[in-house]
Parts: sequence; structure tokens; C-alpha cells
Amino acid sequence: MEVDRSILLQKQVRDNSSDLQSEFYDMKNWEEQMKRKDSELLHASGDRVLPPIRSRKKSAAKQVKPKTTENEANRKRIKSSDYTSWDKFDVDKACEELDRQEEHESSDEELSKEELEKNHNQAVAHKEKGNVFVKKQQWSQAVQSYDEAIKVFPYDAVFYANRALCHLKMDNLYSAEADCTAAIQLDELYVKAYHRRATARKELKQYKEAMEDLEKVLKLDPSNKDASKMLTLVKKKIESSKPLLVSQSDLTDDTPIEKKIGEKLCGGPVKKPQNIEPTSSVVPKPKIPCWSLGEGEDVAIIQPVMKPPHQRSKKPLRRIEVKETESRNSNIEGTVKKIEPLISEVIPVQEVEHDTVRPTNLEHVELPPVPRTTVQFFMNWKKNKDPEFRFLYLEQMPVDTIHKLFKDSMEPDTFSEILTILSTEFINRKKPLFRYLEDLAQVKRFGALTMFMSTADKNALKTIFKYCEVSEHKSQDELASLQKKYEV
Repeated sequence: MEVDRSILLQKQVRDNSSDLQSEFYDMKNWEEQMKRKDSELLHASGDRVLPPIRSRKKSAAKQVKPKTTENEANRKRIKSSDYTSWDKFDVDKACEELDRQEEHESSDEELSKEELEKNHNQAVAHKEKGNVFVKKQQWSQAVQSYDEAIKVFPYDAVFYANRALCHLKMDNLYSAEADCTAAIQLDELYVKAYHRRATARKELKQYKEAMEDLEKVLKLDPSNKDASKMLTLVKKKIESSKPLLVSQSDLTDDTPIEKKIGEKLCGGPVKKPQNIEPTSSVVPKPKIPCWSLGEGEDVAIIQPVMKPPHQRSKKPLRRIEVKETESRNSNIEGTVKKIEPLISEVIPVQEVEHDTVRPTNLEHVELPPVPRTTVQFFMNWKKNKDPEFRFLYLEQMPVDTIHKLFKDSMEPDTFSEILTILSTEFINRKKPLFRYLEDLAQVKRFGALTMFMSTADKNALKTIFKYCEVSEHKSQDELASLQKKYEV
């Protein structure tokens, strides 16, 4: 069952992360589409004909209208209560007059073909500068050069495709997709624009759209090997991302859903080990002490009786009086000395006081590598709850990696468990732990984590700060700044 639950937990974490990413991608894609449509309305027309470029010089023969006074404007204005005047009002004629006024105000001289060629040459010069920056892998400066080229002449698809390449190198996937779409709208047969948009969509996990772009590339250029390789990878991603199908026989079966999901993920049923007796029937052998309570006294060892609940007696218990007997001091001292080695075997690990150093078996602990994602950390952390394992797992993490790893995914339970390991295992082994306090304080939403701290967590923090002051010789200023953050 533990294997099934761990598989189910992995599936839930994977599904939650994919849902969040898909929602975030949809929002970003919608925003980029809105920006792209605005730019299309500003720079291009519906029939893809270059619009006339207006000059900044207005006609000298522009007539200066006399300014109308407020009294004249008020005379022409019709009152809202004058219904007879509103009935006689000609709306079409008023609209025509407004259109004439706008045409008269915006009547400017169009640029000639020479000026258009001049602007295009300036844009090409900016593009050449951007190509030089691309060869030097200076992507941000190349983007600025292509921006200048697009401002001067925004009707060349090459400028947008080159800027999309720079955005791909800087992992600006949404901007790269938008630039490729603009280039395709200007030139529908531009192979590089389709290929780069497919690359951006593949990284954004938009596999179906990427497959359509790659198929378009192969139609235009059948000998493109990179597109064919990427198409096979995208098809594999689409097949692997299909959801698990549960048949009707699985629904009617009485087996738990966790086990079904585990069998589907593992590729077959999970076999239980055979010839193993249940834990209730296994009776552990009692440990017989090698010491005696007194000289010449017979000692009877009482062994516990292990019975299942349905076989236990339902009769009421009898009260037995316990009589205290005096013993010699020498016997007591000898008995205590003999009992001390047995106490360390009987007392569990959790009940040992913090001041004592517990022996460790570091050779038998198999440590996973340093986690790269939050999911890996949680899987390893929840899988093994041994304090010794958690101590070694935290100790191997480099400096300033906890806040980068968690970002805003730290949970209050995990925060409390880390503080417990720091206050027990690290202090017992006399390991430095001040850097962990500084790293945890840089986690996002750290104020919310400190609000949900329990009294045990606050006591653990006090112990940690005292240890840092005494053992690590930290100054009062450093401790005071951290104590203020932890609200201790």
C-alpha cells in the first residue's frame, strides 16, 4: 500500500503542476495575442496592402478656423427638453459634416517611393547591426537593433523572425511565438518563421500547435531534417501525455483506486510477497537481562502475552497491591550500573534528550542526489522520515539553495520539520547551522510561515539562536536581525 500511495502522490503532484502551468500558459498566451492584435491593427491592414505613410509636414494651405465663442456654441446646441427640434434634427447630415472635418484635419501629403526606400535602407542597416550582435551571442543588444528596424519599417518579415530567434535564445518563449506569428502574417511561405514558432510552442508544451507548424514546414521544405526529427519528438510527447483510461471492469472491481492507478503506472499488478506470516502472529523473543536484583534471590521473568483483540478476556481486571521493600545501597548502585547499557537499547530515538550525542550509522544510509526541483525534495523528504537521513539530506545541500529551490512552495509542516532537524540533529553533531537560518529567511512568503509557528517551533528557534551565539560565535547584530525576521 505504501508503494501505491507514493505513486498516487506522484501522480497528484504531476497533475497539479501541469494544471497550474497550463492555466498560466493560457493567460500568457491570451495576453500575447491581445498585444499582437493591437500591433496588427496599428501597423497592417486587412488585405495586406502597405498603407500610405503620412508625412509630418502638414499642408501650408491649411485654413485657420475662427474660434467660436461659448455663446455661439450654446446657441447651436439643442436642449434635451426641446423635442420638436430633435424631431427635425438630421443625423446623417451631422455625421457627414464630422467626417468632412476629420478628413480636412488629417489631410497630409503621402511619402513618395524614394522616402519609402530610404526608410527601408535605414531598417536594413539596423538589421545588419543586429546580425553582428547575434554572431557575438549578445542577444539583448541584437533585440534592440531589430526593434529599431521594425520602428523604421514594420513591413518586413525578416526583422520579426530574427528578433524571434533572439527571444528563443533568452527563453522569452511567448515573445518569440508572437514575433513568428507576425512574420507569418507578412509572409505565409516563410519557412524559418514556422520552424522557430514550432520550437517555441514545443517548449511551451503546446504540442498540437507545434505539430501543425512542423507539418507546414515539411510541406514547404520536404528535405528539412531538423523539422522531421522535431516532429517525431512532438508526436511522442503527444502520445505520452494522453490520460489514463479506466475501463468499466475496473470500476466494478472492489480493489482500491490507488492500487489500480499504481498497476497502470507500473505496467502490471503489484505482487505481494508470499510465505510471510502476518505481523500479529509473530511474537518477539524477550530480552533476558544479564544482571540479578540481589544475591541469592530467585528472579521470575514475566513475558508479555500477545493476543489479538477478539481473543482477549472480557473479565474486569483485579487490583494487585504492590509492596515496597528496602534494599541495600550497594545493590542499588550495582543495579544502576548494569541497567545503564540497557536503557540506550530500550529508549527510542525520539525520546533521547537534545544534549546527548547519539551514535550514528552513516554507512548504511543511501542518500539521493541534491534535489533540483521542489517535487524531488518533497518525495525524498516524505519518503524517509528518519532524522539521520534528513540531517544528511540537508547537510549535502549547497549554500543559498533552499530559497531558490522552494520559491513560494514552502509548507508550514515542512518548515517546522526542518527547524526540528536543525535544533536536534545539527546541534547534537555540533554542525554549523546559521547559514540555514539565513537561507530559510529568504524564502518567499516567509512572513506567513512565521505566523503559523507553534510554541515548539519557537522554543527550537531559541535553542538554535543560543547555539549560534555560543558555538558559532555570531555577533549580536547578526542574531538580532535574524531574530527580528523570525519574530522570536
